[in-house]
Amino acid sequence: MKIVILSLFMFNCAWGQNLSGIGFLKINKTHVAVIDSLFAQGYQLKKGNDLIDSLIFSGREIMPLRIVTQANDKNFFEAPLIPQHKKYKIGKLVIADVLIKWITLDFYNDTLYAFNFSQLNDEFHEVLDSKFSPLRVEVKRRFEKCKNSKIELIDTTKTYPSEISISATTIRQDLLGYDCFKNKISSFEIYDILKRQLIEKKEESALLILKKEEEKRQIERRKDF
Repeated sequence: MKIVILSLFMFNCAWGQNLSGIGFLKINKTHVAVIDSLFAQGYQLKKGNDLIDSLIFSGREIMPLRIVTQANDKNFFEAPLIPQHKKYKIGKLVIADVLIKWITLDFYNDTLYAFNFSQLNDEFHEVLDSKFSPLRVEVKRRFEKCKNSKIELIDTTKTYPSEISISATTIRQDLLGYDCFKNKISSFEIYDILKRQLIEKKEESALLILKKEEEKRQIERRKDF
């Protein structure tokens, strides 16, 4: 597989807008009470603790991810590890008449510090680029063999202007599917860099404690062997 990378730096002083959120979702501003507001608008609670459960819905549903309490929990890569971190998955939202699917919201001390959209249409990208001109565009071209031919696949990452402590990017990828058909997937992610680093450190410490507790339980169980 051959990869060609092309980076483009784009500066547009005429816009001068920093991206800090999408619609009513604002980094370091939106309160967790927004979840109750969505329930009041008719959203339904989706029950389930499995990561797979969070991937099999796409409607007006909200799934809270419970805090991991054991080191061998199969969802600890996805779910929160400390009580200050709350995470919700939402099937879909409509913001400014643009449909957005597979949303994940992350709150720290009840304030939104990160969110991402995992299934986007072309309209989202067009609206985003028209309002916030990307600062940097990176294009990767890959070639994969399929049957008797080479298929060109393109990955595009765009970085948007934001406050110093905030990172905002979109990723659009080509994936080779059945019968050499190219599938396109895209995502958007925005987060407070310093808060994410802080939470990751806290959750790493919490995970170490959980692992030590699991080791103690194993030792206790083996006493009766």
